[in-house]
Amino acid sequence: MNWIEYGLICALGYFFIGLISFKFVTQLDINSLAFNTAQHFTCLFFAVVGFIILYFLNKRLYNKLKNDILSIFDFNKIKNILGILFFGIPIAIANACIYQSQKLATEKSNINPGIPSAIGQFYLVSQTIIVYLIYNIKIKPINFIGILLFILSVFLLSYSSSIKESFTIQENYLWLFYSFIAIICYSIGTFPPFMFQRLYKNINPIIIALVQFIGEATAGVILSVYYHLNKDTYIKNNKNNILHNYNEDLKYILFNTEKKTFVVSDIINNYERYYIIGYLIILAILSYISVTSQYKSWSLASSPGLANTIQALYVIFFALYKAIISGITLSKYGIFGLITTIFSIYFFPYLIG
Repeated sequence: MNWIEYGLICALGYFFIGLISFKFVTQLDINSLAFNTAQHFTCLFFAVVGFIILYFLNKRLYNKLKNDILSIFDFNKIKNILGILFFGIPIAIANACIYQSQKLATEKSNINPGIPSAIGQFYLVSQTIIVYLIYNIKIKPINFIGILLFILSVFLLSYSSSIKESFTIQENYLWLFYSFIAIICYSIGTFPPFMFQRLYKNINPIIIALVQFIGEATAGVILSVYYHLNKDTYIKNNKNNILHNYNEDLKYILFNTEKKTFVVSDIINNYERYYIIGYLIILAILSYISVTSQYKSWSLASSPGLANTIQALYVIFFALYKAIISGITLSKYGIFGLITTIFSIYFFPYLIG
């Protein structure tokens, strides 16, 4: 398979993950961080089971993957330590912010949830700048066309008639705030895997994915402890806050404990546990397929930026699906913004060489 095929697999995987996350976070009112944490706890469970199976069935592959993990978790190298710290945790925050942004955009402003995801792709610009500053990779004049088009697309995607008609309601803009936090976190979190692939040329991409999942699960544990110790009722009770009901929702997803704030009305009570477990299993499988395909595409393409042009198509799939199937329409500015995004992303193969 070539890098385009891996990129398409990644895009399709992210599309289906987006549909499931939208159902849990927006339709079932699950905390976005809790959803992301539960997803990656499940991924780690699959990893443990997979390593046990490999140990007995394929010792050679088991040893290869184990050595790849030990190479990254070499705490004698400062690059590795920084890479691990600034990998999974920022990605976890970014994912949760996108989920929260989609929820608020849909509920407060009736905006297509594909719009926040499209704005989140702005990290490609900042990622390019980071790579340029660290690896001194030159930026060609044509790159600035892509950057300017991307800035224009973000403006168009941000501009909605729903927001225009309600300037006085401050919370209508909160979804945009979460989208920009996601941009910052994606910019930070997507650099370490690029660095690890340069340091270890033959590393298996599934190991890089696993390191990401470990970081995301670790972020979830840290947030759980913080939430438990924090006595600020505003953080826990404000529905627009990204930590609202974090521990309660995490326990509900993982252990099916009784929720205190809502009842899941579209789940038959007798089968609720199996319903949630089924989704978690599907999410874990999709996560490994998508993230591994993404990093494999990076390794085969002439640059990660080139591979990302394919992966970013999931945003278009998601926005169109919600517009056609769910009836969450796109404004004329949103449609033009998505078109501009496609053209701007076209220039990003030249940004990272």
